[in-house]
Amino acid sequence: MRVVRSHQVVDVPLVTATTTQYDLVAVRCGCGREHAPTQPAGVPRAPVSYGPNLRALVVYLLVFQHLPVERAGQLVEAVTGAAPSPGFVHGMIARGAAAVAGTVEDIKESIKDVNVYPWCRGAQAGRSAGSDQPGDPLRARE
Repeated sequence: MRVVRSHQVVDVPLVTATTTQYDLVAVRCGCGREHAPTQPAGVPRAPVSYGPNLRALVVYLLVFQHLPVERAGQLVEAVTGAAPSPGFVHGMIARGAAAVAGTVEDIKESIKDVNVYPWCRGAQAGRSAGSDQPGDPLRARE
């Protein structure tokens, strides 16, 4: 029996990052053939990766807290002990956007014909509030 590949996943359960290592061990059966396991589902083939909680924390700091990339990485390291590179942190902006793209489109589709302000009959038609005349729907009536 021998280790054919090792993989570590770094994640944030509460405050401190933990590392889970997956050792893929090959075994030789009685016929002499060596058998190696497949990569576990959801575990990237990279030697080390960051888990979903740490990735979510990075996206939260970038998108909701509006931290610059370098400061978000520094905060993750200070709080969790994991030290993601600025490239990883920056890359999470696009990865996070891609992860929610389908949901964003579903929301856009579901609200595109909704009258958000039912008391404002003309807002969706490009009219001033309470008016049947064309105008800027955000401009106050005089």
